[in-house]
Amino acid sequence: MKKSAMLCLLALTLAGTVLPQERDVPKGIPHLDHAFVIMMENHGYFQIVGNPNEPYLNSLINGGKVNLAT
Repeated sequence: MKKSAMLCLLALTLAGTVLPQERDVPKGIPHLDHAFVIMMENHGYFQIVGNPNEPYLNSLINGGKVNLAT
């Protein structure tokens, strides 16, 4: 029973990675060459945004040069 369940799970996993179909790429969205994730250790969102001790990050955020996921 366990062996057949594992084989079924493996088959579904392989089918999911082999058979996905790529859809049309939306127009007007630029291609990203690089993606960076900046994590400030032990600091929350409100401790960074608007903080005068983080002028570079805030200049990027306020200048619209980055995408900010809140």
